[in-house]
Amino acid sequence: MRTVLALIFLIVLACPVLAEELHILLVADTGSFACNTGNQDLWIKNPLGHDIRLKSVEVWMGMSERGVADFSGWAYAYDKQTNTLRLLTAVGWDHYAEPTAPGGFRKSFAPDWVTLEAEQYLRLVASCSGYPSVRGNVALFIEYTN
Repeated sequence: MRTVLALIFLIVLACPVLAEELHILLVADTGSFACNTGNQDLWIKNPLGHDIRLKSVEVWMGMSERGVADFSGWAYAYDKQTNTLRLLTAVGWDHYAEPTAPGGFRKSFAPDWVTLEAEQYLRLVASCSGYPSVRGNVALFIEYTN
């Protein structure tokens, strides 16, 4: 029993993020948009105002019923000071039939993380090419620790 407890203690010391509480937050949502309107481009300053460790990001995609379209979403981290844009995840969805699997993709950085500093931004870009009556919606979720 002591060996197991010692091992758990060492794991917690080696991976401090395991000892911290994980949070999930919706940080961006395009809302409903017509699929023939070009890219949706949202920039979000770090919504917590302090440095955080991103454990995962998820780009979720929704589409109107009986929608037929090609759907894409990209999530980036942007550092204004260095003017660098880092791709966090990208997802594509060919939506041609009902029913279909949920549209979305979660990118885990485990066992590491991506630091998002207080002054940095997240960027969500979404595109949907389809008929004018087809509507899409894209959202960005983050899982993080403080």
